[in-house]
Amino acid sequence: MIYLTGKYKNMISVITGDIVNSRKAETRTWIKGLKEELSFFGKNPADWEIFGGDSFELRVNDPLQALLTALRIKEIGRAHV
Repeated sequence: MIYLTGKYKNMISVITGDIVNSRKAETRTWIKGLKEELSFFGKNPADWEIFGGDSFELRVNDPLQALLTALRIKEIGRAHV
């Protein structure tokens, strides 16, 4: 377990991404998984937003959780696109 103290305690991470090759897959397929994953971490649009069709941004309050979240989102993309 990693504990953050001092200047890192109140750090906020922002994950910004673009679904690569999104036009090669059915939008309903990958966007459903992405929305479910983003909804796990907060509410739209306060904590996350999908924009431009296949781009997204997510605010995560814990840097370690941000890394794990980015990896999970990448796996969703691999599974559906």
